Amino acid sequence: MSEVSVRAGSRTRRLPFVWAFLGAMVLYMATNTPSALYPVYERIYGITPFTVTTIYGMYAGTLIPTLVLVGSLAHIIGFRRLLALAWFAAALGIGIFALAHAPWTLYLARLVQGIAVGLATGGIAASFVALEPERNTRRASIALTLALSLGCAVGPIVGGVFVAYLPWPNRLVFVVLAVALAVLAAGFLMLPRDLGITGVRWRPRLPTLPDADRRPFLLACASSFIVWSAAALFLALAPSYFHEATGSTNPVLAGASAGLTFVSAGVSQLLLRAKDAWRLQRAGLVVTCLGLIALVTGGRAQLGWLILGSALIAGYGIGMVLLGSTNAVNELSAHRPDHASVFAAYFLASYCGSGIPIMGIGLLGNLIGTPAAVLIFGCLALALTVWWLLAILRRA
Repeated sequence: MSEVSVRAGSRTRRLPFVWAFLGAMVLYMATNTPSALYPVYERIYGITPFTVTTIYGMYAGTLIPTLVLVGSLAHIIGFRRLLALAWFAAALGIGIFALAHAPWTLYLARLVQGIAVGLATGGIAASFVALEPERNTRRASIALTLALSLGCAVGPIVGGVFVAYLPWPNRLVFVVLAVALAVLAAGFLMLPRDLGITGVRWRPRLPTLPDADRRPFLLACASSFIVWSAAALFLALAPSYFHEATGSTNPVLAGASAGLTFVSAGVSQLLLRAKDAWRLQRAGLVVTCLGLIALVTGGRAQLGWLILGSALIAGYGIGMVLLGSTNAVNELSAHRPDHASVFAAYFLASYCGSGIPIMGIGLLGNLIGTPAAVLIFGCLALALTVWWLLAILRRA
């Protein structure tokens, strides 16, 4: 066989993996772009901080039951059908944002987005392993967490740029993303029909836990829950917090206060991709603590540069923990026929972390103001992170 044909075959094997990476990145970009527009919606519709967090929380509120219902669906209908369906649903959700004209339409958009990501979550995680040319679980974990981090990073920043510099500020970015998601959905229809089908029977249930490795699996889930609680603080309320603490109305800076968290997370995942999964989690929790301290201090001192810096510091730690916990779950479950269902359980913990605590801070912000609420939540998140870090160190 000629060298040219070998290279062509290698590129052909990599293309589905690259497409899945782009698909995941754009999916998470679409779910986080609205973060930059929440201050705009507050001005247009006169909504409160609590309303903002309930709109944000609607996403997790529909994603979690969808995960419970369809966690194993990828192994029944295959990756091709599931991923195409999920990405077309995501295009619909972001399209509703483009047409939004009242607060209830924002809730509807987030509801559809939650269903779409709930459909996608277990399947996309398992498909990264199945589509990786050498079925290398470590490379699949790095690609998955990097796609998530890049999408979460780029979404709020791009949203801020569209609001600041382009026409139709609260609509055009969603039109572009809807088209991109629809194209990616069509691309998933090119996957082999039976890819991912393992014969696992479907029934509505909590996703399966690995029996023999339940303890390290639960440790990874708890670590992910904690750092996603911190990440949600930046994604949902950092733009409004930055505005109220500094008086700045620049939407790009507001978006950056959320997006820089995952820019930094992506950098940490690239630099530390060869490190041990459990060491990553322990060190990442320490760095996340430092970021939360900087966030609270920046808000109290009304220092915009420190708030932006806190996003970079916390994001670096969040990226470490997410890479370490994802690596751990892949190592425990990649050989199982219900791999997608196991990953659905892991992401169930993650999305509970991103959705449940932030609802409390929104309610608190409605009563005492966003800066004070962020201060209290930041201190609680810091205490929880320190406690869990000490618990992991004792177990080690």
